[in-house]
Amino acid sequence: MVAYDISNIEAPELISFLPTGLAPEGVLAIPQRNLLLTSNEDDGTIDFFEASTESASAYSPTAPLLLSPGVTLPFSAISGLHQVRNNPSSLYAVPDNAVAPSRIYRIEIEDSVATVVFALPITKDGEPVSYDLEGVTLHPPGGFWVVSEGDDREGQEAPNLLSYVNGLGEVQQEIPLPEEAAGAITRFGFEGVATNPEGTKVYVAVQREFEGDPANTVRIAEYDLESQTWNYYFYPLDTDNVEESWVGLSEIARDTDGSFLVVERDNQGGVNGSANARIKRIYRVSLADAEPGATLEKTLVLDLLSDYDWIEEKIESLAVTEQGYWFASDNDGGINSTRMLFVPRQ
Repeated sequence: MVAYDISNIEAPELISFLPTGLAPEGVLAIPQRNLLLTSNEDDGTIDFFEASTESASAYSPTAPLLLSPGVTLPFSAISGLHQVRNNPSSLYAVPDNAVAPSRIYRIEIEDSVATVVFALPITKDGEPVSYDLEGVTLHPPGGFWVVSEGDDREGQEAPNLLSYVNGLGEVQQEIPLPEEAAGAITRFGFEGVATNPEGTKVYVAVQREFEGDPANTVRIAEYDLESQTWNYYFYPLDTDNVEESWVGLSEIARDTDGSFLVVERDNQGGVNGSANARIKRIYRVSLADAEPGATLEKTLVLDLLSDYDWIEEKIESLAVTEQGYWFASDNDGGINSTRMLFVPRQ
């Protein structure tokens, strides 16, 4: 919801953006109590706003408003985050295929505002290229690793790809899955990317099960740059009792201690309504001593639904800093809002 001062009806003045629940459908003013209420269809909530002559904001340094400086630098569908090297107030971000051609955003965070300040175009052989980007990480020697999610639907055929992009945005290498693996996972494939500290191995979170794999078990894929081979680790998913719901991974990030954090979520919330949302969790896994083919043990780090009222469906981005963790939701190309959240380390 947006508030305007209409003292001069011919020149309304923007006062504030007011974040509501999902899909606000009704609004009610109660002047005698100085209140404004909204009713929100998709999550069944009611928001209360109190008018004040003092400067106030519904946003905060840990829950900033994400915006761009103007129409020349639009953003949408944030699906991956990573901290800018040595700068915890700056993040790199990538959009999915709602934005084309593909690009890497830079976001600067100050007080209660996160501003998209730059977009690095991604090119291949000198031409703009479009991927369904779902993750970004820094390559320790320089440049970026990005992942693009595959699709086997008619007219949208595309492979799952791990790509190296240099600092100029130029694609230097595209790495697909081996043929036998590529045929076992297409849509709901690559969803996040991270490296080991040395940059010799790249890890990719796969969202849903490979064909033929056990139910409720997904893979974390490992690409060895020296041997140019893929290995896999198995990750056990939480289960949900909601009919026609599924659970999968949507991000992986290396923490400061060398372990890895994954975002595990269901497909409820957002436009599906929040009543059935159950799983919006962050788990920690260690790959240090794991053998390829092993089933990983996981430890709960955060439950964003119960602890932070995270009811947006697509929590798809996690950036690690020394101070804590940044999260962002995918707004599905403008269908939903983009929510950002910072959780300090405990």
